Amino acid sequence: MLRKVEISRAKVVYEETVPKSKRENHPELSLKPGIEVRVTAEQDSGGEWRASEVEIVGPDQPEEDPGEPSGEQPGADLRTT
Repeated sequence: MLRKVEISRAKVVYEETVPKSKRENHPELSLKPGIEVRVTAEQDSGGEWRASEVEIVGPDQPEEDPGEPSGEQPGADLRTT
């Protein structure tokens, strides 16, 4: 389910499973489009959702395969004759 939630006053934290190497000193800096989060929020009297906590639970992109150089497609260096 998707909801629009106001998060400006929410505490932003990392889930324990997020590797320390993927963490920013200030978790708010990791809030980017595509990041996976868990939000704790309540609906106010006006019907708006207000978050008290945003937990970052996953990276915005899957880990790259260490066997493939970054940005290259498998077999990109192969040529046919």
